[in-house]
Amino acid sequence: MFFNVKKTQVGWYIDDDVLSHPSLNIEPSVDSTFGCPSIASMVNRYYNVYPQFDAEISFGFKDDKPYYEYKIGKQMNTTNFVHDLIKSRIGVRVENNKVVMQITDNKLFVTDDVNLEMIFLRPETVNYSNASFINGSFYPYGWIRSLNSAYIQDDSKKFSTVYVDRSNPYFNLLFSNKVDLSEIKPNQKILDYASNSIGMVNYHKNVKPVMNKIIKKRPKYLLK
Repeated sequence: MFFNVKKTQVGWYIDDDVLSHPSLNIEPSVDSTFGCPSIASMVNRYYNVYPQFDAEISFGFKDDKPYYEYKIGKQMNTTNFVHDLIKSRIGVRVENNKVVMQITDNKLFVTDDVNLEMIFLRPETVNYSNASFINGSFYPYGWIRSLNSAYIQDDSKKFSTVYVDRSNPYFNLLFSNKVDLSEIKPNQKILDYASNSIGMVNYHKNVKPVMNKIIKKRPKYLLK
């Protein structure tokens, strides 16, 4: 049996951030011209997401605290603007006695399909050492949030390095079913609801109890 061809409506918009550029986008990873049913089943489900900057990022422990440093790629200007951009997107923390480094994306996704799941996966093109990509997933119906590309150290005694550049995706995005994905201008309902959950993981280790309260505030429809 072939994959369900019914599409779920999904909108995305860029978070209100002066350090973003309108040319940055998300694009399909699978060519829709393939006739093979197994490949066609991934059309409108699998996407490439590109970073906002080129950089070599090293991270690990320094003086027993999580630490990162970066070198700006040769194709970018070394201006204060670029430094501010990179610093606004990179964060480090400790999990299981290892440093986790994540690069936060600036796109937020909205859907009225309660069952739609979004999964972020390791891209084949990213170059890294002494690190492992952290796959993840969530349901955007109740949680409007930024996605991220996250890595954890393999050996905590050594620094880890991740290389990102704007010509290659820094994570892949897989939807649980086919979607009609389009950029939107968020209405006031979306903005009001999103304000409850954006950045929530910066404050709570366990977001489930908080999400249970937030989702009760959700209007039935956000895209209508």
